[in-house]
Amino acid sequence: MLCLYMNDVDHTGHSIRIGLALGGGAARGFAHIGVLKVLEEENIPVHMVAGTSVGSLVGSLYCAGFRWQEIASFTKDVNWGQLAKPIWPTNGLVSSEKLEQTLNSVLKSSTFADLKLPFSAVAVDISQGEVVVLEHGAVAPAVRASCSIPGIFTPTEIDGRMLVDGGVLNSVPADVVRAMGADVVIAVNLNSDRKKNGKPENVIDMLFYSFNLMVSKNTETTLRAADVVIEPDLRDLGYYSLKKHDVAIARGEEAARRLIERIRARIS
Repeated sequence: MLCLYMNDVDHTGHSIRIGLALGGGAARGFAHIGVLKVLEEENIPVHMVAGTSVGSLVGSLYCAGFRWQEIASFTKDVNWGQLAKPIWPTNGLVSSEKLEQTLNSVLKSSTFADLKLPFSAVAVDISQGEVVVLEHGAVAPAVRASCSIPGIFTPTEIDGRMLVDGGVLNSVPADVVRAMGADVVIAVNLNSDRKKNGKPENVIDMLFYSFNLMVSKNTETTLRAADVVIEPDLRDLGYYSLKKHDVAIARGEEAARRLIERIRARIS
């Protein structure tokens, strides 16, 4: 389970609360695990997490008490067949119902109240055009909603609202973590590159590329709430292929280690 370190204090003697904002990026999300590895090994505490899209998936596991090694093991051999299934096109190409089922089995149908750390999943109400921060009720459907990239995945209905991927309006929810009460916000942006080294592999990859180009502007805005921004070099990694699991983790680790002293400076 997670070890929580509450020894970091500011000059007034109050405990410093550190929040982590994990951004979207589909298959690139394995890089989040490398960041978690560094934070754990360097004894940097995480007191709360907000995630968008794949960031909500990784964040929910971390807040449930899984260490980085366990998350890496769980995601090592994951495939799209465990996360999505094709459907007759209506308001999406595939359903993410399997993602919800898979996460439910891992979390044992946890609610937000069951988690070890405060956690928020960020989605968007596509009808109202507004950000929805999910932090109550069942975790798995909230993560599913946060991962429902419009046009690819069907929307997820929660409490009568049609929800899609939070990246539409908030791809790296640093502002959400700040609102949760974090004194120091560490954000992880998986999409700092607009120009990709590789070409989209298929129509799904093309949709992922296009979506992340569209959300780049809101990323610049939401990152203003972060104290430290970790941006792994993922230019040669696509959004669809799940085969670069270990490579993405290593890139996340490299990026976090480069900024570890800056993180310590912000905390102290």
